[in-house]
Amino acid sequence: MTESTSPAEKSQRALILGCGYVGSALAQALALEPGFLKARYFRALLRFRLGRFDEALADFEAVRRSFPRDREVLFQLGRTLYVQGDYRRAVKIFEAMLVIDPEEARAYYNLMLCHRHLGEEERAAWAATQYETYRLDFGIDRVTGPYRNSHPQESREAELVHEHSHGSGEPQRGTGAP
Repeated sequence: MTESTSPAEKSQRALILGCGYVGSALAQALALEPGFLKARYFRALLRFRLGRFDEALADFEAVRRSFPRDREVLFQLGRTLYVQGDYRRAVKIFEAMLVIDPEEARAYYNLMLCHRHLGEEERAAWAATQYETYRLDFGIDRVTGPYRNSHPQESREAELVHEHSHGSGEPQRGTGAP
């Protein structure tokens, strides 16, 4: 019998091996510090990726209790509820994201999907319109690129994820929030 060498199967094997290593490292981190919420957050992401949605949901909810206004935690929690088919709860989570940031395109997109599954076409259409209003325009770099190249500080601030340095020149890192 020959072993399959298709790129998809090689990729799947690599993912499983990588997930095993990551899962082991996260288990060690949580054994050393059970309240380490970053490890809990990343374990939730891993569990989601492996299709262990109930376990992912429990981890995301635990992180949310400490960081109720963290948009990324809310997004992942809502996404997990959506995949489980709990569209009503997912709607509440995506709406909570919009209380924090009324221009959060991902929340509108996922609200649109949830409302469609719930048969709420009017609400889905509204969310779709909002998504189109706030979604990222990847063609904008043509317009902003020259300015951002000549203004690195403003360019850094425009990045979705960035670090700030405070006095020492060293990046200021978070205090445990994912």
